[in-house]
Amino acid sequence: MNDTQTSSTQTSDSLRDLGTFNGSLGSSLFGAEAAFAAPRNHRPHKGTALIGSLVMAGAASVHGQAQTDDASNGDSPIELPPEVTEGRQVQLKSPKFTAPLRDVPQLVNVIPSNVIEQQQATSLRDVLRNSPGITFQAGEGGSAPGDNLFIRGFSAENDIYVNGFRNTGQYARDSFNLEQVEVAKGPSSAIGGRGTTGGAVNLVTKQPYQKSQIQGSVSYGSEDHKRTTLDANQVISEENGVAVRLNAMWDDGGVPGRDAVENSRWGIAPSLAFGLGDATQAVISYQHLQQDNIPDYGQPADAAFNDQVDRENFYGLVNRDYEEIESDQATAELTHAFGEGLTLRNLTHYSKSTREAIVTAPRFVSDSDDMVRRTDVKAQDREFEFLGNQTNVTYDFRTGKIAHTLSSGFEVSTEEYTNYGRDVQAADGYPLDTSLYDPNPNDPYEGTNERDGTYSKGTGDTVALYAFDSIKLTKHWQVTGGLRYENFDAESEDVGEDETTKLEREDDMVSWRAALLYKPTTPVTLYAGAATSFNPSAEGLTLSTGGGRRGSASNNPELDPEKSRNYEAGVKWEPANRGFMVGASVFRTEKTNARTRLDRDEEYVLDGEQVVQGIELSVSGKITNQWSVYGGYSYLDTEVSESLSEDEEGHELAYAPDHAFSIWTTYQILPQLQIGGGAQYSGSYYYSSTSDDSSVPDGTEYWLFNAMASYQLTDNLALRFNVENLADEEYIERGYGGHYTPGRERNYTLTASFRY
Repeated sequence: MNDTQTSSTQTSDSLRDLGTFNGSLGSSLFGAEAAFAAPRNHRPHKGTALIGSLVMAGAASVHGQAQTDDASNGDSPIELPPEVTEGRQVQLKSPKFTAPLRDVPQLVNVIPSNVIEQQQATSLRDVLRNSPGITFQAGEGGSAPGDNLFIRGFSAENDIYVNGFRNTGQYARDSFNLEQVEVAKGPSSAIGGRGTTGGAVNLVTKQPYQKSQIQGSVSYGSEDHKRTTLDANQVISEENGVAVRLNAMWDDGGVPGRDAVENSRWGIAPSLAFGLGDATQAVISYQHLQQDNIPDYGQPADAAFNDQVDRENFYGLVNRDYEEIESDQATAELTHAFGEGLTLRNLTHYSKSTREAIVTAPRFVSDSDDMVRRTDVKAQDREFEFLGNQTNVTYDFRTGKIAHTLSSGFEVSTEEYTNYGRDVQAADGYPLDTSLYDPNPNDPYEGTNERDGTYSKGTGDTVALYAFDSIKLTKHWQVTGGLRYENFDAESEDVGEDETTKLEREDDMVSWRAALLYKPTTPVTLYAGAATSFNPSAEGLTLSTGGGRRGSASNNPELDPEKSRNYEAGVKWEPANRGFMVGASVFRTEKTNARTRLDRDEEYVLDGEQVVQGIELSVSGKITNQWSVYGGYSYLDTEVSESLSEDEEGHELAYAPDHAFSIWTTYQILPQLQIGGGAQYSGSYYYSSTSDDSSVPDGTEYWLFNAMASYQLTDNLALRFNVENLADEEYIERGYGGHYTPGRERNYTLTASFRY
């Protein structure tokens, strides 16, 4: 199945397992994953053929997708569906991972586009529910909501990547242009650079392929939710490997279970490819996403699950609150296979996002437990910009009987973050207090909202060198490892009404990863490895010396980077039918010099330690010809093992549920009829502090059940019906210290999809 599979083809193609699906697409980690077409009987260069055979061997989720061994083991690649074998050659484009994904010694979840579409997962937050151990913060003033995620209890807001490049910006991302989402767990600075303590998320976007096809969908659901998507691929020249692809989306509607909240967005993503299937290939792609929403900070935390408070209550003001977002990203990629296992790849990426919003943070009126004030206004006017280049050389060679896959290269990038101050004032005579039990979001409002002339700006320049090697010592034993040197030079400028403050910080950081693998038989891989990461004080492009009651800020330029290390051991098993895979791993992550302070008036020092350890299990693929499954389970045991604060020491980390579980399964009842369903469980967790036991509301522990049925009406038209939150569970989707955002109530979506 080619990489434009949508819901219109899911029923007829459901007999193909997820592993085969992703094997045909080709998966990558932190690298742009593209499917390159080749005319029949075309003979690519040896390097291209080798990489293609690796992917057809099943590049997929390390713990969830089917794979075969690579060509050096002598195994023939998996037989791909007719559309793939007749139309294209697949190329793995993850240069920093020098082995098939089954042999990557790190826990990775790859969420493919067919699961995304079957679940009607339109946002990145919905997609990431399939990866256990991920939670979201509601945000407040300094940290806007958007895709503000935590992985294993560590913030990963700055650890979202698009095709291998850091994608900064505080906004909610849409899934319309995603081929798959890859979640790498555990410290990964050797791969992704600064940050990545809990892991990282890489979004793989859709690219042209060598088959003309048009498909799309029209959906309607609860709260007048409407969505339309289009995915059109056109071959311009089969002989020269030229193809163009266009993905587009329009989405509008309310949020089930939330009064007044509205989300409206549209996006467009054209891409153009040259030389598909040839030794030299080029791809140019662009994506624009625009949003106009009424944002939601939910309800006061102290009112969580009060039986007298309707969870639909909205405490903002429709006539004041708004959110406007624009996001653009462009990529130019050039790959050349010289032959004899040598491949050169250069990729340039630019992105920019802006977010302007006025959001009401619901807070109780002083000395009242039934009145909410709407004077706590969060004005956010921010701009993020990124420009980067990666150049990589991959070389497959032998030293005697030992086979190597060596990948080395360098990266340069520059980032800029600007935060403009805004003055938001209500006009005289407009009361801003409202009832906790019966708020009126349509209360009249007049006031001013303009930039006040102040702003803060942060810049970060990165230069990095890296090298990775996978070494096959014998038929059964392999070692893999890598090293990355990174120079990160950051500057921060704070322009106030009366003075300007400038701060600087430069860090030279080295990170590494290493592992030993044992393959007793071809379907089984056992591994044990270690990796490191670092968190510089200017990780989020801001620096501050703090002051006042909060003491010194945690991003003080005098602080050296925090350092973390991860130990992991696991097993991955792919049965002989190569359509099913299970995996299990145990891990321990230690942040050895965490920032800590005695109290809010003291300065931070690097004398803390935080530990996260646990297990993760996963399963994916085809159990029978009719039955497919995708799921996982994680157990996290977290602790602030050392801290200057007695209240904090020994406490669990925030945003880290002890147990988390996700499962999605489909079954082909008839050739035209497919049914599916799933469950998601989150154990309880703290969402405010690592020292305040009262910050654990009941709604952080919940079960969600979803269902789907799809029917293929004709070869070109299919219908799908989705029900989300079948039991109408009340739960917290995102939390913060003073407020929380309720999850969606039970809702329905009907989708008609077409393909020609």
